[in-house]
Amino acid sequence: MATYDERARNYATNARQEYLNSLSYLTDDLAAKNQIDQQTLADKYNTLYEQIARQQEKVNTKFGADAQSAYINKLMSDRALDEQLSQLGVSTQGFGVNQRMLNENAYGQNLAALQQQQSEDLGNLAAQLNDARGQYNVATGQLASDYLAQLANAKQTQQSMADKYYTQAYNNYLADLQYQDQMAQQQWERNYKTQQLAAQEASNSEKERQSIAKLLNKKNFYTTYPWSSNVASEIYKWADGGYTKVDDKARNDILSAIENSLADNKMTNEEANIILYRLGIY
Repeated sequence: MATYDERARNYATNARQEYLNSLSYLTDDLAAKNQIDQQTLADKYNTLYEQIARQQEKVNTKFGADAQSAYINKLMSDRALDEQLSQLGVSTQGFGVNQRMLNENAYGQNLAALQQQQSEDLGNLAAQLNDARGQYNVATGQLASDYLAQLANAKQTQQSMADKYYTQAYNNYLADLQYQDQMAQQQWERNYKTQQLAAQEASNSEKERQSIAKLLNKKNFYTTYPWSSNVASEIYKWADGGYTKVDDKARNDILSAIENSLADNKMTNEEANIILYRLGIY
């Protein structure tokens, strides 16, 4: 059979586990908050990424439009030059060739400037995106580090609280077992004393019955016994059949008379026991 200590430890172990399970909200809440924080960072980064992507698209669109406009301007300049030379009747050789070269160089320089601007704009946006990515990585790393530290603290708190709960549950359960044992011991002692008293009373009653039997066996008992009152002696004579047959009604009347006489101090306990013995009750 398990000792009180073993029973208390088993109870406290189960109680501790149940209590520890109830503390899961400490880590569950942290996990939920960490997930929300991670999603918030991701949403912020994705929003910035989309904004930069749209700006990149605008830069490329603007470059395409500006390059096309520059090319159209070159073509228009070439056409205007051809019309002017034709009106003047000047050969396309010589001056015309030189002018076309100037137009071509101007277009090339304009296009190069547009490409340079596009490259710078895209470079700045790429740098912004790279910086945002770096900040996002740092933030997510810090968030993960903070979460792990907080999680470790929460688990430590859970274990500490569960340990205290175990000690309390153990002490309370052990005290309850000891109290129940004490109550059982006290009840056993009361029962034992009751049995002893009952046995003693039974022994005393038996001795008293034997003593009464000896008295009744004496010659001329009725006339020689020192009755405390005439009432007591008359009730004895009544119980002895001196007045009427002692049937059930008479027995009940005699018992009532004994009760009243004892209450009125007209009969001793010994006299009552003698009469009851004569009736076969005691």
